[in-house]
Amino acid sequence: MYHQRFVLTTLMRLPLFQGNLADDEDFRRDLTDLRNMAIDKNVVLLLLRHEVVELILRITETSADNQLVVILLGMVQNMCCVEETHRFLYDNETLLLRLCGFLNSNDPLVLEQMMKIITTILEQSNDEYFWFQMICEIHGIAERLAYILRISTSRDLLESTMEAVHAMAERFTETEVDYFELDEFYELFGKTCLIEGLMEGFKQLYPETTFVDHNLLVKEDLKIINKFLDIHENFIINAEDVYEDQIENVLECFYRVLVPISAEACLIPLYNAHARIIVRINELCSDDNVRQFHAGMYQAMLKIFTVLSYNLNDYFEQDQRPHEAMDLDEDDHDDYCPVENQKTLQFVLGYLYHVAQPIPSRTLANVMKLCSPFNEEILRRLCAALQYTMDGDPLLGKTCNLLMESAWTAWNAE
Repeated sequence: MYHQRFVLTTLMRLPLFQGNLADDEDFRRDLTDLRNMAIDKNVVLLLLRHEVVELILRITETSADNQLVVILLGMVQNMCCVEETHRFLYDNETLLLRLCGFLNSNDPLVLEQMMKIITTILEQSNDEYFWFQMICEIHGIAERLAYILRISTSRDLLESTMEAVHAMAERFTETEVDYFELDEFYELFGKTCLIEGLMEGFKQLYPETTFVDHNLLVKEDLKIINKFLDIHENFIINAEDVYEDQIENVLECFYRVLVPISAEACLIPLYNAHARIIVRINELCSDDNVRQFHAGMYQAMLKIFTVLSYNLNDYFEQDQRPHEAMDLDEDDHDDYCPVENQKTLQFVLGYLYHVAQPIPSRTLANVMKLCSPFNEEILRRLCAALQYTMDGDPLLGKTCNLLMESAWTAWNAE
């Protein structure tokens, strides 16, 4: 519900406004209300009829009031949820490029709002080709995104920038584009600086000390982690050369995800959201370019196996007994529906098996020393599960012997 008079009166006050928005509480509240209304199609049509995008740009390009700029850019973001705004922007590329100029801002809140605009446009529009051509017009877009990810300390800005990169990667690589356009995308974005920025930003979001006490991941964490994994899945497959000197950093980021997920509270019961992340990390690590030993990751995988292996009979018997799901909103039901352990265990076992093969027993022993609890009973389960899963593999006996030797060394036993 809205009043046309309120919309028009508020718009008329905009070009006349002087001073700072923080000093005019009534006008700030009116602008905030108008921004929130701008997600409604009827309001958007009225705003477009009165050329509000051009008005907003004219004000924001000269205003030193960042609060005013952020609210007005937020209005544009909400308008981009309506298809008519996309058609307007298609016909007014000059305005769109002026809008993109705010990517050069040094204000974290302005940058955050711009990232949200980009994400909203790409998620709502069905014209990937047009938007890709517009992105190509933004000089040094990959370098700018990398810089923001590398230097920002604002969690909100880091998350919104990562979501914008994810939206671009998804829309410009997962659609039915020809090979020339796909090559053009990776020529523009497949740069070491962007991969470095993504990993630095991720490590800023999840410092190693964050999970010393195994703090659990919340829904927003899982959302960002999955988008981070999506981005790397695209780039590892299609731009693997940019990872040549970055594998250690990639594995460090994966490790910081696995630390909280290896907590028993995340695994019992095992929910779809956590199982999916464990499986996806293992799938990424199966790539020859990424399959390298990382002590922290191996320890986390051992812990995951230790917890899940308490239900090992389910794994051998392929038990399909259903779990009762939590009482959740419909949108969260799939993520927080308990799942069986078989598929997750299979990937964890594959990782523990393949990564161990070229590693000296002393190195594995040092990892096992830090994995608590890891005892003879768990070792027996691990070898039994590997024999069941890897039956017929020529390195099965050698690998099991390596794991047993490493464990005895860790326990100072014969």
